[in-house]
Amino acid sequence: MKTLLISEIFPPRTGGSGRWFWEIYRRLDRELFELAVGISAGAERFDTTHDLRIERLQLTLPEWGLLSWKGANDYWRLTRRLRALVRHRQIGQVHCGRCLPEGVLCLALKRWCGIAYVCYVHGEDISTATNSREHTYVTLRPNDTSDLRLKRYQLH
Repeated sequence: MKTLLISEIFPPRTGGSGRWFWEIYRRLDRELFELAVGISAGAERFDTTHDLRIERLQLTLPEWGLLSWKGANDYWRLTRRLRALVRHRQIGQVHCGRCLPEGVLCLALKRWCGIAYVCYVHGEDISTATNSREHTYVTLRPNDTSDLRLKRYQLH
């Protein structure tokens, strides 16, 4: 079964979770794992330095909520693009890099395609959830419906 990682943050973009994903997924079987990751400066050059199966997508959303027309439209557009990628590449499972916005996209794929997903939860997701009631809901919802949650944070 092929697995697709969806993550906005991935090298060459800086960020702890992106580097963490790089260190994990570069060690996995290329026939079984593919990546749909965010576009960032220097990505073309970076992608020539490895043999990972990467699809670069515009995953940076100006608005993470679903209640605005802009937010809902961006999620709809990306979900359609990811659905096509899942079907074309015969993906059987999805790993979402964060609860927002990737988790919302994976929840939509699960509802639309019946595909299982794993949701990584980082400390930044907890901070984001406290911004508004809407963010709390859309952060918790993908977590509640994921097939597995992998938590990567410590509370002190």
